[in-house]
Amino acid sequence: MEPRPDQPARRAFFRLHKPLSELILESGMIVLSVLLALAASSWADRRKQNHLAEQARSAFVLELRNNRALVARAIPYHDALSAAVLRADSTDDVRTYAQWRRAFPAWSGFAPPDLTFSAWQTAVSTGAIGDIPFGTVGMLSRAYTVQGRLDAFNTAFFPVLDFSDERMHGTVRRMRVYVSTVLSYERYLLTQYDSCLVRLEPPGR
Repeated sequence: MEPRPDQPARRAFFRLHKPLSELILESGMIVLSVLLALAASSWADRRKQNHLAEQARSAFVLELRNNRALVARAIPYHDALSAAVLRADSTDDVRTYAQWRRAFPAWSGFAPPDLTFSAWQTAVSTGAIGDIPFGTVGMLSRAYTVQGRLDAFNTAFFPVLDFSDERMHGTVRRMRVYVSTVLSYERYLLTQYDSCLVRLEPPGR
């Protein structure tokens, strides 16, 4: 029986195909190379995120140390101011701005500490905050939240303090409330800063 005309073409077609074992090996190598590429990319991304987190940690330490120093420097003046306001309000003998200056010669305004938030804002905007332990983020959030409240309190309270002679008597009473509140914020901030710094700077680091 003579072969059909299509038989040589079919034999040639099958000769072009590789053995199944070789195809499986090549497929496995392709899959492996893709997985290795993905792993390398993931490792590079993780390394980048770890670097960002470490930069954020260093920035937090620097900023919180600076903010803590500013608050610690402001507290003695605010303590003295609080004592002077308490005396003036108790004796009710300060009726003019000149009398207030005599009652508290160290007076130089309220001198709120100029606290910064840039490390927190940068960590949030870059995504570095996501690679910092949850407990540490919570402590940092509390510290910066108190900073924000202190800043908002100062902004809201300053306009109601009128040092004209006509208003000075009432201003003394308002200053007593103001300084008492500010000191509470500042002392609480110190404890928050200390807690954050202990967490960010473990012993031996």
